[in-house]
Amino acid sequence: MVLVALAVFVGHVTQTAQKRAINGKCVPLKGYDKVDLSGGMCHYTQVTQLGGLLYAALIVLVATLALAYFTRRKRRSGVVFVSFGLFFILSWLSSIVGIFYIVGLVFMGGAGWLMIRAWRLQRHGVATAREVTRVTREKAQNKSSSKKAAAVSDADASPAARRPAEPSKRYTPKKPPPKKRR
Repeated sequence: MVLVALAVFVGHVTQTAQKRAINGKCVPLKGYDKVDLSGGMCHYTQVTQLGGLLYAALIVLVATLALAYFTRRKRRSGVVFVSFGLFFILSWLSSIVGIFYIVGLVFMGGAGWLMIRAWRLQRHGVATAREVTRVTREKAQNKSSSKKAAAVSDADASPAARRPAEPSKRYTPKKPPPKKRR
């Protein structure tokens, strides 16, 4: 995709900016090659050569191959990491070709979706939202039924049948034997 966009811009890509002239003079802006003064406005022009774009295309190609590798190996963390990297690379390239930002957002959305899915799997053991709601309802019902059963068993037990809690051997010192009375 990047190579197709670069083929459209064979030779060079031109970016322009405008700024009001100060006292009839143009202040140089960093990164812009050419400055023209007309009608009280300074017109700045920046020309990007194809070589720089090919370097960016190579970076995107390597990232895409890494994404394909991690997808094939079913490594979710690698896919998420490379997808976020592709988002940042494509948003950087969007200063040259604006559509790349939207494509980068697609990669970021996919990475976010994979992260949410991984979180659901870790927390609930299932990946889809419907299954998560089913599992949480079952857990809530089991929890409430076990609390009711515990409350019923506590009410049935007589106070005489209860044993006192055993003292902790680690923190509670042993009681000395009772003294014999004469």
